[in-house]
Amino acid sequence: MLDPNLIAYLLAMAIRLSGLPGVAVDELPRIEILSGEALASQVCPEDARKCAAIAAQFDAESYRILVRDTLDLDDARGQSFVVHELVHVLQYRSQGGSMFETCEAALQSERAAYRTQNRFLAAMGKFGREGAALAHMQCAATQPVSVRNGGVGAEMRLEPVRNAY
Repeated sequence: MLDPNLIAYLLAMAIRLSGLPGVAVDELPRIEILSGEALASQVCPEDARKCAAIAAQFDAESYRILVRDTLDLDDARGQSFVVHELVHVLQYRSQGGSMFETCEAALQSERAAYRTQNRFLAAMGKFGREGAALAHMQCAATQPVSVRNGGVGAEMRLEPVRNAY
């Protein structure tokens, strides 16, 4: 179980750094700590290998946040992944499922969550950036029938942005 004070702090940081409307702590989804294998199989039940590197995931369908048990939640870097997922919760609470309706909407949602995660890391004095590769990616012309549950990486098809040169 995560410390309720830590969750309240990370939620406050997610709200402040993202600029999204806030929610009360008691309105947050439950947070489940899972092994890497269990997390991958929950996020990508068809092929868990596709999700082997996922650190955390907001599951909108079940309204829960899944967190890999190897994240050090006593460290700002590990906490930043929870902040990232809390941004998705805030987005979901303010926009509903429209944040997942198209690849472009899901991609914008991810970019905003990574921006907030990186702002959190900077505020904590940590160097490095998470999600930098998304700045150079775009939605592929053909997409799966459904981009459900924020399936970034699991169901979205991205491709490098083509240069106009």
